[in-house]
Amino acid sequence: MRTFQVPAVWFIVSEWPLDDYGRLDRVRLPRDGGWRVLRPSVDELSPIEHELLAIFAHTLEWPNDVEFDVLAPFTSLVEQLPSSFNNGQPIDPGLLSIQAICLIRERIYSDIDAEMFFGHSSVRELAQAITVATHVQQ
Repeated sequence: MRTFQVPAVWFIVSEWPLDDYGRLDRVRLPRDGGWRVLRPSVDELSPIEHELLAIFAHTLEWPNDVEFDVLAPFTSLVEQLPSSFNNGQPIDPGLLSIQAICLIRERIYSDIDAEMFFGHSSVRELAQAITVATHVQQ
């Protein structure tokens, strides 16, 4: 399994909520605890980490009071979206990723691609990779 596919947040549930067909009912999964994840203090974030988190908050339409985990990959942030996101319609992580990549190209680093975006297992690692790539170009 690639590092960006490893969940950053785990939930322990006593019983999986199933729909009438015996499949996992994601809407009924517990949401408590998934929004607030331990992370470094805001003062400890680099400027690029701040900007990446702002881009992710904009892309994912997260409420203002949500705290992000800078050690989590973008895909795990998508998994934490509430069922009300996108009016309850299925979420397309690929489309959200493309939107995030486009905003990163506009605001931070114009040469980012999908390989760089998904190749780093956390927001912090992505910020570090962008910092290194920016210095190499100069």
